[in-house]
This record gives sequence, structure tokens and C-alpha cells, in this order.
Amino acid sequence: MKSLTLIPGLLAAFLAGAGHPTREEALATSFGKQAVLTRTTHWLTAAQRKRAAELAGAEVRAVAELWTARDPAGALLGMGFVDARTVRTHGQTVLFAIGADEKLRGVSVLAFDEPRDYLPKEAWYSSFTGKVLNDELQLKRGVHAVTGATLTARATVAGAREALAVVKAVQEPPQP
Repeated sequence: MKSLTLIPGLLAAFLAGAGHPTREEALATSFGKQAVLTRTTHWLTAAQRKRAAELAGAEVRAVAELWTARDPAGALLGMGFVDARTVRTHGQTVLFAIGADEKLRGVSVLAFDEPRDYLPKEAWYSSFTGKVLNDELQLKRGVHAVTGATLTARATVAGAREALAVVKAVQEPPQP
């Protein structure tokens, strides 16, 4: 009888995306457990949004959830960008960790509501580490395509480009 009472709990955990890290866990993996994290919601100005769109090569959202990571002495380690978008018909939420050097430090899937068959292997996500925002940050160029998960790969690359572009745009001095 005890095994029957476990089934609803296990099912709820599975449906809630069990197995994916939290935002804080993903940031600690990329920036270290000693990192001091601050969450902010950025409402991009028209100029920032235009600049980010130019850098990303696509429209960007007006609102961004960003996490700033600093070492205990206050030095900037980088920023985390939370990207939520629809892959095929369901959503995925990915955290892109971007170092102070404007390179991707990590990509962590926080939630994935599509069938698990459409979720690329961890090694594919790890291949983003060290990438910068340039023409190589595209599928079939500097990013390998994923057979059976093409839409997920497209959404992740678009998210990576938007993350890098928005972080750069919000850190640049305002243009006159």
C-alpha cells in the first residue's frame, strides 16, 4: 500500500520538471557557490532594445530577467539571462550564464515541457561554453545541429544570441 502513495508524489515531481536545476543551482555551477547573486528585471529602453536586436539579428523582448553574479569582494563575475520561449507547442526555460568577458559560461535547462525525445544531450548544451556573439553562433556553423531536436536547437541558439545581445546592450553606456 505504501508504494501506491508514492506514485502521486513521483508523478507530480516528474510533471514539475524534476531533474532540472533551479536558477540558483545553475548560476552556482557557472559562477561558483561563493558568488553573490542579485536578480533584477530590466525594462529595456528603446535604444537598448534596438541595439540588442541589431546584435542578436532578431527582435528581442522588452523585459529581461537578469542575475548579476559577483565574487565576495564585489568584482563582477558575469550575468545570467533567463530565457523562456516556445519550442514547438510547449515551453522551455533556459538560463544562459555569461562571463564578464562576454563569453557563455554555461547553458542550463531549467524547465522543458516538450516530450523528452526533443531534449538534446547535456554534451550539446556544454558545447556552448566559451562561445561569443558572432556569426558562428548559429546552427550548422559554430553550433552542431541535433537530429530529432531541431526546433529545440533553434530555440536554444536564438535564446543564446538574445541573452548575449541583451546583456551587452544593458551594460553599454547610454547613447546620446
